[in-house]
Amino acid sequence: MTWSHGYFADTGYTYGFYAEQSPETIAMAALINGHRPPDLNQPFRYLDLGCGQGFHLCLLAACYPHASFVGIDLHPEHIAHGRHLAARAGLKNIQFVRGDFIRLAQEPPQGLAPFDIACAHGVATWISPDVRAAMISLASQMVREGGLFYVSYNTMPGWLSMVPFQHAVNSFQSRAAAGAESLSAANQFFSSLQEASASLFNYQPDLAARLALLPRLDGSYLLQEYNNQFWQPAFVDTMINDLGNGGFSYLGSATLAENFNGLLPPAYRDLVGAQADQSLRELCRDLLVNKSFRRDVYAKGRDPIWRREMELSIDGLQVISQVTVSALQDDAFVFKTTMGEIKGQPDHFRSILKAMEQAPISIGALRQTLDQAQPGMPKDDQGLASQAPLVQNLALCLQSRLVGLVPVHNPDPGPAQRFNQVITETTTAGAPYQALALPLVGNGLLLRDLDLLALESSRHCNGEQMIDHLAHALGVLGKNLSQDGVALEGALLRTRLKELITLVVEQRIPLLRRLGAWA
Repeated sequence: MTWSHGYFADTGYTYGFYAEQSPETIAMAALINGHRPPDLNQPFRYLDLGCGQGFHLCLLAACYPHASFVGIDLHPEHIAHGRHLAARAGLKNIQFVRGDFIRLAQEPPQGLAPFDIACAHGVATWISPDVRAAMISLASQMVREGGLFYVSYNTMPGWLSMVPFQHAVNSFQSRAAAGAESLSAANQFFSSLQEASASLFNYQPDLAARLALLPRLDGSYLLQEYNNQFWQPAFVDTMINDLGNGGFSYLGSATLAENFNGLLPPAYRDLVGAQADQSLRELCRDLLVNKSFRRDVYAKGRDPIWRREMELSIDGLQVISQVTVSALQDDAFVFKTTMGEIKGQPDHFRSILKAMEQAPISIGALRQTLDQAQPGMPKDDQGLASQAPLVQNLALCLQSRLVGLVPVHNPDPGPAQRFNQVITETTTAGAPYQALALPLVGNGLLLRDLDLLALESSRHCNGEQMIDHLAHALGVLGKNLSQDGVALEGALLRTRLKELITLVVEQRIPLLRRLGAWA
């Protein structure tokens, strides 16, 4: 066994941002599932086990300058990148530690614990059983009692169709076709199987579609996904049991809408509700929807928040729109979830977003506003618009990034604005980042590299000069804009760039300023 314990470490991972890992999302998941979350207005500590390149951790550190963030990873490339980005952005509240989970579980780093929140994104089903057990042990030692542990991982049965493909990748890799070569060899092998009408494709009907998707995915992700020796998607009840042995209790999902059984089709809801055991309820849910990925939140010792306390805490949460409401089409309120497509009533959802478009509003005040605007809504005991359906609808909006939670009163936007300037600057040099920090909502906004380049152009010039600046940046990076597969040039290119810049100046920058992300 090598230093990587069978984990594919020939290349680094992607530079992604994962909104469900944000402190306010994890805290919300705990709250609506009856657990007292950490107070994010107070200094808190956040640990990322398997932090990857550290981009998302730096983004969160920029949003929460009063908190402390620690990233641990085995890969030296990941630690080097994270430290460099943190230093360049001037982040003083973040630390990166290179370490092996097995060794760290035996001798945890001194002076780091305890943590209020810990995360492990994706790694649990990419590592060997021994390393997974060590990761859980390390988390148990590092998280305080009552603290939260976010664990996301590949889930059965959704990955069932790709098990033969991943096995083939490892088989080719064990025969000296390293890295990308083994992926390519497995792709060619399965193309031949498909051409030969292999029965496998009949018994696994989504296999062909998933294979066709591979060329459109990030190459670094594919290598990390399929080239690990111990790749093994897990059933949820197995994971709940493993984490239970480490002292963690399952709370719910950081994909917030998944906490509401009312969004399930009636037959699914009845079947889930018929299971007396929580592990079986979650397994039933996964089997019904063919779940392939989970983003779950656990507690190290439940700290129950009583019903009336929970209702008051939810009413006290502040929310704000993360979109320009007037620019939304009705299809923005068709929510794509693992439970199926949920069609929201556009007028109702526009009323919700309009009430919070210009400034944050508490959920309690939002209930009063909606009660006046839509008097036919269901009422609670106090005669206000009922809390439960509103929170369910807000969960859909939060999941779709139409809405953001405001976890900290009067956040300092300075660190996030400096971080965002570094991100747009380095994008012009070819950095593959695709998100900016939003300090008001303690989260990130996913953007295309083209949007980031346009934002950087807005720092240096305006009007027609922005078109020249953006065109030059694209040319330096060798990027093309195309239409129907043909690269745009001349007047057509300038027209498309002008449309993009108009969108950035008239909508994107005002939104970023409203959310504290742009000076």
